[in-house]
Amino acid sequence: MGLFDKFKNKAENAFGKEQPEYKNQDEEILDENSEMDEEDDETEEEEIDNFDVTQRPRGWENLSDDDVLGKIGVVALENYNRNNDINYLKEEGFENERHFHKFKEHFEIMVAQKRGISLMDLAGQVAIAQQNYMLKQAQTKTGAGGVMEPVEGITCEDWAMVNAKVASGGKVEDSIKLIGIDLAKWDRVNNEWLTRMSNDTTFTISSVYAKAFTTSSSGNLGGTAAINEQNFPYEKYVEIFVAQEKLNAQGKDAQQILASFGLTVVDWSNASAFWFQKFHENTEKYYHEEQRLRKIYEEKYKAGSMHGDIEF
Repeated sequence: MGLFDKFKNKAENAFGKEQPEYKNQDEEILDENSEMDEEDDETEEEEIDNFDVTQRPRGWENLSDDDVLGKIGVVALENYNRNNDINYLKEEGFENERHFHKFKEHFEIMVAQKRGISLMDLAGQVAIAQQNYMLKQAQTKTGAGGVMEPVEGITCEDWAMVNAKVASGGKVEDSIKLIGIDLAKWDRVNNEWLTRMSNDTTFTISSVYAKAFTTSSSGNLGGTAAINEQNFPYEKYVEIFVAQEKLNAQGKDAQQILASFGLTVVDWSNASAFWFQKFHENTEKYYHEEQRLRKIYEEKYKAGSMHGDIEF
């Protein structure tokens, strides 16, 4: 799996309890209310009347629509990581969790209507907006004590660039010369950034790392800019993704699987970055196409069938 696949899966796991809002939230609320007694119903109605979901929370007034969409995703993720901490939501301008979810639902429907798109396509735009918002926020966290504070003078971007060079086939000893440090310092810096990234529940470091990594790395296909729909069509992307899922589960080596398709790990990361963007620009189209293609390739690889060039 590529870098973006890992980030996507990690984020989807964290968002697991947040997803079924567009279609089913009203039905779920009705079901919940039907199970309450009259006293609880009255309390719930009073709580709803305490906030206006058509109004942006304090501090959000001057944000663009895309920034609000991005921030909604960040708040949802952080709220999940904090086990629905009411104090955190109040810091972000919401009365309670219900207020946040109702505002989120109202705002996303409003933006979808304004743009004349479906909620499924808006979900793709939300993913891109969240990624962009994280990158903007990263710039505010570079000070002392911030998650993006340089490690011994080495920024996250520099760290990612060195790792990209190594992943593209360069030697560590040569790659670290680009940032002017020796191997001992690199080991300390690398370990610290890896630790920070694994502990960063906001995915800020992951977002910056992924962007810097894909702009600094190149494989057999060249860099990210060399990937396009002609030389790496969506069907090929889905086939390789499914092949990795099925063949990894059968104990096959991930790099050998990629090599059978003429790809390196860097190529796959770059292709994943390209299709992450394209998928979320037209979610409805690619979602249905993915479902159709997955059936084909899950059947092809389920019983140990392999890509024609694979030799183990």
